[in-house]
Amino acid sequence: NEGGFFNVSTGPNKMEGIIETIKGLDFEATDKYTLLVTVENEVPFATRLPTATATVIVHVVDVNENPVLILYQNTIVAPENLPVNSELTSYTAMDPDTARMQTVWYQVGSDPAGWLNVSKDTGLIRVKSPMDRESPFVRDGNYEALILAIGNDACPVTGTGTLIIHLEDVNDNAPTIDQREITFCSEDPQPVQLSFTDRDGPGNAGPFRVEVRGCSRNDWTVETTPGVHLTLKSKLEQDEYPIVLRVYDTGDKFQDSVVLMKVYDC
Repeated sequence: NEGGFFNVSTGPNKMEGIIETIKGLDFEATDKYTLLVTVENEVPFATRLPTATATVIVHVVDVNENPVLILYQNTIVAPENLPVNSELTSYTAMDPDTARMQTVWYQVGSDPAGWLNVSKDTGLIRVKSPMDRESPFVRDGNYEALILAIGNDACPVTGTGTLIIHLEDVNDNAPTIDQREITFCSEDPQPVQLSFTDRDGPGNAGPFRVEVRGCSRNDWTVETTPGVHLTLKSKLEQDEYPIVLRVYDTGDKFQDSVVLMKVYDC
């Protein structure tokens, strides 16, 4: 019992020996074990007798095992604007069933956003469609996919690897103004603080800069005090006035927003 793979115990009627495995067997490492089992009387004999022995040969039957991906979990870093068809990484699998001479092929198991393509023959992973760090499929900047390695046996089995892509943020979203309507009193107009939304991460969002566009600049002004405040600088008749505000982020990416100003006599 070299290696301690087996254990023998006495059966309940004390007339049989039960051989059990106590470690996993591997056909590729050893396909046959020769065991020498001895039998002794529970009560010692009055005179010394030869020990009874039996030789048991265990043949290990080969079964198809899962391909083993060399990198079970692979974390890479890539900018979110990496061009389509760019190489990301590759997966390589080892088939433990060396005697079966199988071929392993690869496919995407889970790719919620549909961003990835894997070469069936080589395991090379490329960008299939544009990635987006602000996608709802991204958590804390990380996108997770599953890569499968499949053997071509008649009853194929699958190995699974997890690919985590940490997406680096780029300035690809312009800021917008949260308010769509603002109310002012023509007699005593108070500055209104503006709030903004920018889907990009820190460093590609605020601080924000705002410009009043067109002829609306004659009646409205923007102040930074801190915060960004919109102020009515001339008296207007009671009415509704749509104005265009251009908002810039820290990288000067901008977007125009139309805000409806409601002026009342009060």
